[in-house]
Amino acid sequence: MIVGFGTRHILDRIVKPFVKKENGIFYNATFPNNQPVNPFEKTTWIDFNFDRWIVEKPDTAVFGILRGTEHLLWTCKDVGINYYYFDHAYFFKAHNHQPNHITKSISYRITKNGENFNKIIELDKWDKNRIQKFYRLHTESLRLKNIPRGDKILIIPPTEAVCRYYKIHSLKQWKRQVEEKIRQFSDRELIIRPKTETRPLEEDLQNSHCVITFQSTVGITAILKGLPVICDDVSMCKPISIKYEDIEKEYIRDDDLVNKWIDSLLANQFTIDEIKDGRAKKLIDKYDNHTQIR
Repeated sequence: MIVGFGTRHILDRIVKPFVKKENGIFYNATFPNNQPVNPFEKTTWIDFNFDRWIVEKPDTAVFGILRGTEHLLWTCKDVGINYYYFDHAYFFKAHNHQPNHITKSISYRITKNGENFNKIIELDKWDKNRIQKFYRLHTESLRLKNIPRGDKILIIPPTEAVCRYYKIHSLKQWKRQVEEKIRQFSDRELIIRPKTETRPLEEDLQNSHCVITFQSTVGITAILKGLPVICDDVSMCKPISIKYEDIEKEYIRDDDLVNKWIDSLLANQFTIDEIKDGRAKKLIDKYDNHTQIR
């Protein structure tokens, strides 16, 4: 049995067919004044009984970590409920949930019992054939490059929502702890780049010796350009990240491993059609049990 939870109409059209294809129950949100609740408020779901949910422990599907889904996810982890987590794709994102300008389609990442796919798996021939559509559409976006390393350390702090979800005491504390770790091994100038920064990312990356992020997809961009990344264990970049003590060491990217990592991420993002016809869930369950490389 699987259940899903609505929060916004634009997100419900993604999660609902995933649940309904498995003959599950989708709990629609109430919309006070015909509007979803604010991001940091809790949604009320029609006919949902929390006590029965934690007793029956059905598989659970949600999009994102706002409007009450964070409380559901925390509970899933606390009491052992399998959950399917939806969010924006690793590559070729559907900004504002509109077709990507390169692929002309909409894709989302879905992870089982995690918010990011933070391992590398061995894909079989069928898996590799499936993700070739991304390479055919725009190989250049996935090509590995090697830009010269700059002389600064670029720090991508977590957003307020990420701090709240992962129970990071405060953004100020996170920055201080990161700087303390850096200063054990490097005295380079630091650049703090919040999500709201309007300066072109390319400009900051061109000046970067290393990128430090909690779990931002900026890490993906950095690795594709040949820059080392330090991240948290929950990050999708974890399998190919470096440690703080290596920040001043020579960095030689393992291109074979990185290409397998890219393939693993591509395998865990799905088109709307794959979500609607049930392929997405079957593949997620399959990949969850695949042989892990790293």
